Amino acid sequence: ELDKEVDDMLKQLTEAEKELKKKQQTAEQDMMMAGMATQAAQEAEDNAKKAKSSVNSLLNMINDLLEKLERVEPVDQSQLSTIEDTLNAAKNQMKDSDLDRK
Repeated sequence: ELDKEVDDMLKQLTEAEKELKKKQQTAEQDMMMAGMATQAAQEAEDNAKKAKSSVNSLLNMINDLLEKLERVEPVDQSQLSTIEDTLNAAKNQMKDSDLDRK
């Protein structure tokens, strides 16, 4: 009867060791998954910071452009027409002289 009790205890011990090993494997897998999730979250945070930086940079460029546009003097349409006529005359002269093909 003592042998039977010892056998039962050994079986229980073996089962407990198996259960402990399963739980250790599960814990290791959980730790690995948590590590991967942490890494993915860190990458997402880094990407969000980069995107925010890009947006802020672009916003600064747009604001600078708006400030410059506010300081632009009104265009004198007649002066613009004169410049355009002069440019067209120069283009025609280039065509007449075949300079645009050389």
